[in-house]
Amino acid sequence: MKKTVLFFLIACIVYTGVFAQDSIFVSARGNDENSGLTEAEPVKTLSRAVRIANQNNSINKITVIGTLNTNSEGMATNVSVFDLSDANREILVTGKLDASRAERAVLSGTGTDKMSMSIVGNPRIRFENIEISGSTGNNNTGLFISNGAHITLGPGAVVRGNNLGVMVSDNGSLVINGGEVRNNSSHGIVILSNANCTIENGEIRDGGLGILVARNGVLVMRNGAIRNNRDGGVAILEGGRFTMHDGTITGNRSNRRIGGVFVDTGATFDQTGGTISRNTAAGTPHHNVHRAEGSLGSDLVTR
Repeated sequence: MKKTVLFFLIACIVYTGVFAQDSIFVSARGNDENSGLTEAEPVKTLSRAVRIANQNNSINKITVIGTLNTNSEGMATNVSVFDLSDANREILVTGKLDASRAERAVLSGTGTDKMSMSIVGNPRIRFENIEISGSTGNNNTGLFISNGAHITLGPGAVVRGNNLGVMVSDNGSLVINGGEVRNNSSHGIVILSNANCTIENGEIRDGGLGILVARNGVLVMRNGAIRNNRDGGVAILEGGRFTMHDGTITGNRSNRRIGGVFVDTGATFDQTGGTISRNTAAGTPHHNVHRAEGSLGSDLVTR
């Protein structure tokens, strides 16, 4: 009896190892004719990995090994290098935990005038241990979220080195829970047109304007930090709403009136907790919250 049970357990382990896969692997050195079901046989493109995931309900994880860019991916659409809009259920897109420098996961828009990543429609995508970067052209965006897409930047997810880090629009949704949006030249995050962003934990830092909320966009901050941005922390314009429950907004500076938080006419800011300190606007220190009379200017939204 004991031998029978032992044999059964061993058989189950072998069966699991051979048939049960928990990830689709992607590498620029791969081939889209591969199965993608082992690290030794990765597919080449993220778009192929999404198609495999759509066809296999038991796999909801894509592991990226190394850098993917337009040379490996081609061009997903006329406007972006990568597009996850076809994902038909919740998917985790991740790099390898503690990956070596060569294997560190990067989705790059470098060398193009396109956005790095666009996600439009109903996908629910979570990013972890991966970088989205390289969209440095005028008006280009690292991560574009729209039309109901729900995206989470989890631990190790970084959007950096873009002109605009993340654009969330038209009922799109972004959650930052352990991720970072940093070192983007114009804006870290822009939230427009009934879109929403919730900061559970993570940082928006070292960029131009940290966060712009406008045209009925909604920002909720429960923890984390908005810090050290060179064109202000948060600007709320044109019916935008920002509720701050906790976290810190600190060390932001601007040559204009933004400072820590700028609240334009018709916008809403409610603070129930958290700390806003050491922000500077137009050379004036301790410029933490400014409620305006008259408009700051629509250039913040359009540029």
